[in-house]
Amino acid sequence: MMKRRSAVIVSVLLALVLGTVTVTAAAKVESIKASINYAITTKIFGKSFAPKDDKSKEIRPITYNGRLYVPVTQFANELGYTASFDTKTNKLAIGEKDGKTDLIKGKLFDKYYSGSPTTDPDKLTVNNETYKSGYAVQVTGAFDNKSILFNTKSNYQKISYKASIKLGDEPVRVVFKDEESGLIYKEFSIDSKSGVVSGEVDIGAAKSVRLSVDTRLVSTKTSYSRDNPGEVIIADLFAY
Repeated sequence: MMKRRSAVIVSVLLALVLGTVTVTAAAKVESIKASINYAITTKIFGKSFAPKDDKSKEIRPITYNGRLYVPVTQFANELGYTASFDTKTNKLAIGEKDGKTDLIKGKLFDKYYSGSPTTDPDKLTVNNETYKSGYAVQVTGAFDNKSILFNTKSNYQKISYKASIKLGDEPVRVVFKDEESGLIYKEFSIDSKSGVVSGEVDIGAAKSVRLSVDTRLVSTKTSYSRDNPGEVIIADLFAY
C-alpha cells in the first residue's frame, strides 16, 4: 500500500515539476515571476517534512499561475525514490537509472571494511565462473561477521547481486540494510548446495547501505576456523 501511495504522489510531483521544464524540440528558457509561500507546511503520510538543499537550507514551495510547485528531488527521496536532473539533456529521472554502476569498480564504498572488495579473478572464480568484480569474504567462526558500507548517497533505487559459497559446506547469512535507520532491506542464507543466488534489493534512495556476511544466527556450531575458513563471494554488485 505504501508503494502504491508513493507512486501516486510521485506522479503528482512530476506533473507539477514538468510544468517548469521545456519539452519542445528547441530548448528554451522563459523567465517567470513566482511567489515563495512561507505559510505552507508539508506532511507526508502524517509526518512533518521540510525539504532542504545540500547545504541544509530549507527549500520553500512556490506558487505560479495558481499552481503549487515543490522540489521534486527532496520529495522523491523522502518517498523512497531517487531523482536526478541532467542539465545537458534537460532530462528528469525518478526511480531506477538507465545505466548501472559497479559499486566495487566505482569504489563507492567506505574505506573501513572487513573482507575484500576486489577485481582479482583468482578471488572471484567460483563454480567455474569468473566475475569481474565483487566482495570476497572469509568466515572463521560461529560468530563471525564481515561487512562493507556502500555510499549510495540517495542516487540509486536498487542494488543487484550474485552470491555463492566458494569454500565450505555450512551456511552463512547475507544481509543488506540501511546504515542510517538499521532497516533490513533483505536477508537470506546460502550454503554449498545453493549454487549462485542472484537477485536485487530495493534500497529506496538510501544514503548508505551496509552489506554483511556472517555466521551468527545461522548455526551455533561450525567447523569454520582461522585454519579452516569458509569463503563467500558476493559478485556483480551493481546500483541503478
